[in-house]
Amino acid sequence: MTRFSWGGPDRLLRLEERFEGLPGWQAWKELIEIVADPDTPNRELFDAFDYFLRSVDRIDRNLVTDCVFVSHRQDDWSRAEQVAKIVSSTGRDYWLDIHDPMLLWFNREKTSIESLAGAVLLAAIIEIALLNSTHVITLHTANSAGSAWIPYELGRAKARGIFSSNAAGWFDHPTILPATCPEYLHLAHQTLSDQDVEDWLRKRGRYN
Repeated sequence: MTRFSWGGPDRLLRLEERFEGLPGWQAWKELIEIVADPDTPNRELFDAFDYFLRSVDRIDRNLVTDCVFVSHRQDDWSRAEQVAKIVSSTGRDYWLDIHDPMLLWFNREKTSIESLAGAVLLAAIIEIALLNSTHVITLHTANSAGSAWIPYELGRAKARGIFSSNAAGWFDHPTILPATCPEYLHLAHQTLSDQDVEDWLRKRGRYN
């Protein structure tokens, strides 16, 4: 995930520099100035995040280059890495939470971050990643049942202008079948194997 690399752990302390040069960076920088202040009232945190969302919604999607957002449950991290590997083999970039140094830092430090500020920060990281993605694939396994983040990320990806043909689900066949999943997942391409994932990516252009 080359576009999300961060130049080494020494930069982890300068959150406002994260995502520099990517669409949405200015909105992120303005949000961080408010979130980083421990005296910011909760009402202002809500308002700042709402303003952040409105700002990134106005960004031209044509500025975004090919990238696949990989959505998964934490227990399925190894499967998610395999999907990311397939994405890379097709010449596309990808975003995967466990490969993002920002989220690795967040998971180490979240106990020291005020709860609402932490929720805003985490949601903003996901929004920037979705903003900078042209495709999304969600992983559905026995572990993913009841996940709150997978439907959220798929829904936000659609809100970001990712067409149904550029959205897919990988199903752990035969353990999990598309027919047993919520109906909204039928609005995305269904894959049952690594080869299915590769075929989908090689056939899907940016907007075709």
